[in-house]
Amino acid sequence: MVTERPSRPVQAPRRMLAVIRRLARRRADAEWERRALAGMPARHPEALTRPLSSRSERLLTSLTAVLWPDREYETEIEFHEGGNA
Repeated sequence: MVTERPSRPVQAPRRMLAVIRRLARRRADAEWERRALAGMPARHPEALTRPLSSRSERLLTSLTAVLWPDREYETEIEFHEGGNA
């Protein structure tokens, strides 16, 4: 028995893709807006609206320890965040 092909394609996947694209666009727009406010170039690789991956966080932690062995960077960050330095 041969089943007939539906005359109309299924719309759910297309709608789902459209929603995903809109959400991705909003996220990109928020990122571009945040970068513009910070005075960063549009193609800068660092994301301002998303948290760092654990890999990136470990890399930055190790670089911080090498570049600022006396913890000057941490003191500066605490100062700007309003902590007691």
